[in-house]
This record gives sequence, structure tokens and C-alpha cells, in this order.
Amino acid sequence: MKIRFPWSHPGQVIRALVAVGLVEAARNAFLIGILSSATGQEYLGVNKAAAGLLYSLHLFADLFLKGPTAWISNRLGFGRILLFSSVSALFFTTTILGSTSLPLWLLLVLWGFLVSPLWPSVLAFANSRAIPGKESRAATWAFAFSAPLAGLSGIAMVYLYPAKPELGAQILYWGQMVTILFAITLVSLKIPLIKKKELGYRWTKLAILLPAAFCQQLAPSLFNPVLSTYLHEMKLGPLMLGITVVIGAVVGFFLMHQGARFADRRGPRAVLILGVALMATTGFFLARQDPSFFPWIGLLAGAAISLFVAGWNGLVVQVLPQAERATAWGVLMSVEALGQTAGPTLGSLALAEFGLQGPFILAAYIMVAVGVFYLWDFWRSR
Repeated sequence: MKIRFPWSHPGQVIRALVAVGLVEAARNAFLIGILSSATGQEYLGVNKAAAGLLYSLHLFADLFLKGPTAWISNRLGFGRILLFSSVSALFFTTTILGSTSLPLWLLLVLWGFLVSPLWPSVLAFANSRAIPGKESRAATWAFAFSAPLAGLSGIAMVYLYPAKPELGAQILYWGQMVTILFAITLVSLKIPLIKKKELGYRWTKLAILLPAAFCQQLAPSLFNPVLSTYLHEMKLGPLMLGITVVIGAVVGFFLMHQGARFADRRGPRAVLILGVALMATTGFFLARQDPSFFPWIGLLAGAAISLFVAGWNGLVVQVLPQAERATAWGVLMSVEALGQTAGPTLGSLALAEFGLQGPFILAAYIMVAVGVFYLWDFWRSR
């Protein structure tokens, strides 16, 4: 069966997405699998509180100049920025895990700053290659190719690094070498610039989404500082976790395509609201701390994330201006990253106040509030 990709030049777009996914995979493997683990904290000489603060500083550096750095990426060329970010990521991980007298906070801040233009730039690039009428699918498939690499690497390193830290560091190193090779083949890529100004574009269409963008990234990032502890407390072996991930991936792959197609044809808001509702339900299930629920959690999470991504991307491509799309996407992602930055600190506070279930219950109620907002927006737009 021939796969019909939603881009006019799919090979080029897929290579760019995989390269960005690999850069993000290295970052998540370090932040979630090493910095957030007891073994990694002991090696780096930091405690849990300091690790959470360093995590937040890194994310803040990532978000702080996403819009301006995406604008620079437009001018210098996306391919050059991708190669530079890949090389700098290798430098930072090898320096941090090696013997260095440089402050850890400084290295993590610089690392966050230098990778900040990647996501808005690659999404704008994928959208610029979208076949007319398939814009939602183009943006959604972009996440489908890159996000799994980023997400699974962190979970895998949670198990690998405490058991075999040297092997984990070697995998991190060679994975980034592969990323650099990918980036070299894409060094000439550029995002087409649209210099003609759009008449009558109302920035309030984008501004009204900013509170929801903040909250919907805040909720899942509450899990980051407790994910390693949660998985060990649940005594989930690699087999059960693997089954859960496979169920979620299969359900997610199917529903993401169908949800994006529905968003292109009927509008994205209904798909988005359903995805948000399922994300809230997943949070409540996780708070039950019952290992026997995990296959069902995999199903729920796969459906929730896929429908949410399809609906959100469909809504965003309708709202963003055509000119300077990477810059506008960068501004939106900066607000999202503010939520990601606040999440680890707030998640740690919820853990201290309410126990292991605290971050999951709080995340679920935040997504309920986001769902109410989208219902209002859906009613308002009719």
C-alpha cells in the first residue's frame, strides 16, 4: 500500500523531522533519564531540588527567545541552524558528563538557548511543503515523525542509566553523531520567505489561544520530576511498560491520521476538545497508581495525545499568519514552554503536598479547565 504523505517533497521533510527528533531525543534522554534520576544526580553532584531548578532553567532558556531565534533561522537557513544545534548538543552532553569546571547551570542554559529555534522552524518548514487542503495533516504528521523519538528516549534512559550508566552515556554520544550526519545532508534547507504583508490579519486570533497553550503544556510537564519515581514505585518492568507504549503507539498512529483528516475536512475544534477530555481522564487513571490499569492507560494516552495533536495543530495552522510563520509559531511555542518551565517546580510542590498522586490529579483538573475553555471557544466561533 502506497502511503500518501501530506507534503509535496516528503523525503526532504521526513529527514528534517527525524533530525530534529533526534536532537530532542538526546535532550530528553539527559533531562529525564539522567538529570532527574538518583544515579545521575549523584554523578553530577546535585540534589533533587537543584536538579528541578536546573531543569526549569534549561527550559526557560529554550523558551525565552524562540520567536527571535526562529526569525534568525528564517534568514540564515533552517539547515544551517539544524547542523549548528546538533553539534552544540553533542558538545554540551559530552562536556556535562565529562570532567569540566564549567558551571552546570551555564551549560544547560546555553544548550536550551541554542536549540530553541528548531521546533518552530521545522514545523514552519513542514507546513510550507503542505499539499493544499492537507495543512492539518502536514502539521500533525510532523509531530508523528519527531515526537516519538523525543518521548521514548527519556523513558528508555530512565531504565538504562541507573543500571548501566556508561552504556547510557555511549548511546547518547553515538545517537548524536548520527544526528549530525542527518543534519549535514540538510544543510542547504531554507524556509520559503513570504515578504508580502497580509492585509487585515488580526493578532487577537492568536492571542486568545495563549492561556490554553500555557496550561496544556503545564499539565503534562508536572509529571517530569516524578516520572522516574512513579515508574519505580509502580514496579513496572520493561515488558509491561513496553506493552503499554506499544498499545498507545498503535492507537495513536491510527487516530492521529484520522483526527487530522477530520480536522482538515470538518474543522479542528471537535477533535481538540475530545483529545483534551481524554488527557484529563488519563491523568485521573494515573493518579490511581494501579499497575493493572496500565494497558488501559496506554490506550487512553495514545488516543488522547493523537487527537489533541491533530486538533491543536489544525487550529494553529488556521490561526497563524502566512508571512513569518516560523516567528509566530515561535512566539506561541514560547508561551507553551512557559508552561513546561513552570511544570517541574509545580509538580515537585504537588508531590510534597499531596504525595505521588498529586501531580497527576492537578494535571487532570488543569486539562478539565482547558476543555471548558475550548468548549467556550467552539460555541463562540459558531
